[in-house]
Amino acid sequence: MGFDEILRIVLNKDKERKTDWIAYVKNEQYAEKYFKSLELVQKALLVFPGDADLLQLKAKAELNSNNSQEALITMKQAVKLHPDNEEVLNYKNSLESDLSFNTLSIDYSLEVYQNKDRDHMHYTTVQYARQTKYGSINAKINYTNRFLTDNYQLEIDLYPRIVKGLYAYVSGGWSQSPLNPSARYGAELFKSLPKSFEASLGFRWLKFSTETTIYTGSLGWYTGNSYWALRSYVTPGFPGTSASGRLFIESIEVMPKTI
Repeated sequence: MGFDEILRIVLNKDKERKTDWIAYVKNEQYAEKYFKSLELVQKALLVFPGDADLLQLKAKAELNSNNSQEALITMKQAVKLHPDNEEVLNYKNSLESDLSFNTLSIDYSLEVYQNKDRDHMHYTTVQYARQTKYGSINAKINYTNRFLTDNYQLEIDLYPRIVKGLYAYVSGGWSQSPLNPSARYGAELFKSLPKSFEASLGFRWLKFSTETTIYTGSLGWYTGNSYWALRSYVTPGFPGTSASGRLFIESIEVMPKTI
C-alpha cells in the first residue's frame, strides 16, 4: 500500500487532521501530480477555511499547474486574512517579483525547399502580452512571405476570467492580404468540471470572398502533466452542414517544482 493510499484512508476516517492533509498534498506535488494536489488542497480548505499553510500550498499547486495569476490571487487573499504572517507576505512578494506582467516576443521561421522548385517562405510574429487581474491580453502582428506575396495580419486575443472556474476566449483578426481572411472573430466559454475535466462551447467567423461561421466545442481532461481534448467543428452551409472533430494530447510545461 502506497503512502498516498494510507493518507487517503486516514483522512476518510478523520478529516480534522491538518498535518495529514499537508503531507498528502506535498506527496502529490513531489510526484508532479500538480492537478491532483490542487484538488486535494481545495478539499482541505473546506475543512480548514482560510488556513495560511493550506492557502500557500494552494498557490504553489496553482503555480505548478501553470495558473500563475490564480496563484497570485490566492496569496493576496492569504495576506488579507493573515496580514501579520511573515511567511505568507514573503511568498506573495516573491510571486509578484517572479511573474512577468508584460512580455514582448519576436518569432521567426523559414521554410526552405530542397529541390529549389519553390521560393523560400518566411514567417515572423511580433507579440505583446499583458497579464491583468481580469485575465490576459495578447496582441500580435504576423508577417509572412509565401508564394512571393507579402501578408500582414493583426490579431488580438483576450482570455477574461468571469467567475471562479469560468473563463472566456475572445479573438479578432484583420488583414488586407490575399492569403488571410480580411476579418475573423471568435468567442468561446470554458467551464471547469469535477475530476479535472473542462468543457467549452463557442464559434469562429471568417470572411474571405464569402463569410463562414464555424461552431465548436470541446471536452478536455487534465491528467498528470498532460491535457487530452476532443474538439468538434460544425459548419452550416450549402448543400448541407459539415461536421468534423479531432483528438489531441498536449504535454503541459509546468513551472519548476515548488514545494
